[in-house]
Amino acid sequence: MVKPDRILLRSSPSEDTSPEMGLLLGHALAMDYKRVVIARDLMKSSTMMKEALVAGLTSSGADVIDLGCTSAPVTAMMAKHGDCAVYITEYREYGLISGYLLMNSNGSLFRKDQIRHLDKIFTEKQELPDYRHLGNVRTYNFATEEYNRRLLSILRAPAGCSLVLDCNCGVSADSAPQVLNGMGADVIAVNAQKDRNFISRPMSMTEAEHREIRQFVESDPGTIGVILNRIGTLATILDEKGSVMDSEKVLALIVMFLKPKCIVVPANMTSLVDDHTFRGCSRRGTQIHKGAHGRGLGMRSRRQQRSGHRVLRGWDHIRRHQHDVRRHLRIGRCGADVGGEQSVPDV
Repeated sequence: MVKPDRILLRSSPSEDTSPEMGLLLGHALAMDYKRVVIARDLMKSSTMMKEALVAGLTSSGADVIDLGCTSAPVTAMMAKHGDCAVYITEYREYGLISGYLLMNSNGSLFRKDQIRHLDKIFTEKQELPDYRHLGNVRTYNFATEEYNRRLLSILRAPAGCSLVLDCNCGVSADSAPQVLNGMGADVIAVNAQKDRNFISRPMSMTEAEHREIRQFVESDPGTIGVILNRIGTLATILDEKGSVMDSEKVLALIVMFLKPKCIVVPANMTSLVDDHTFRGCSRRGTQIHKGAHGRGLGMRSRRQQRSGHRVLRGWDHIRRHQHDVRRHLRIGRCGADVGGEQSVPDV
């Protein structure tokens, strides 16, 4: 096998990754991470790519915790049980070979500098351990149940609404209907059976793509629509009229419900989150940091200084408060705790 000059983590229409790449990735990860949590989605190639990664990890002396077939948020929550986590998936386009999503132990994705570090290790010659120092594989089959219980313990407020939920026949069907029903919502589940051969709809903002769900929503007054991608990382929300809600309105509603102490938004985001969401919270002392051209002004009222609630806007502002971000960057008590990143583009 000719060793390539870089790690190819994800497939593309022009180039597919391969099991050989998973083997080499396992060797590279094992240099720095001695316990790795792994999981996969439903795609046919995901099992093959997982086994290649496991072979690379264990042959290099790293231990593996195998969660089986789960969603990406479940994997992110369970990453705390290892030094890092790898999710094997290909949700963007049907027919591509599954690739690898790399996560830190707090559930966040690997940064670019971490990927570059792996590329550097990847090109170096490695000596594999002997039989006595091979890694072990431990299977854990209750990760999804643990994730569902965690969500229900956080989201205690009764939902009291009706919604149509489309899971696109993916692994998100193991959590979304159960959690929403446990919150008291009246759920009409569509495509909630797991089917690896189901070709899911694109997660676009085009209403024509969601005609079937719109018909369900419009036929029952007061019902909203929720469409999830196959691995539970993207969602499209339809309001009571069947119209697709833009991402900033969805973020404002999430923040209003969960009431976080700290939230990071792009510098170019409109003031909807500030004006609509935190206007009602400001009486309770919510703290808002605004910035011009990505710079934080650092101006707060005395009431805001006492409250500790903040909106970090722009990268310069985030960098100045990076320690607070790492400690507090959660939506309510969620965030990395449950493997979820409630975000809009560019967050």
